[in-house]
Amino acid sequence: MNYFQKNKIKTIESVLTVVGGDVVYGAGEYNKLNPQLPALSQARLQ
Repeated sequence: MNYFQKNKIKTIESVLTVVGGDVVYGAGEYNKLNPQLPALSQARLQ
């Protein structure tokens, strides 16, 4: 069974991505589930 029409598949966007049981990306209403990014240090920039 084909669930997607070929002309609409290009417009699909992820709103929630889970890897290994952890949320790694959330958009829209799931934005609050995004993990916090680590703080940048000067050592990482050099």
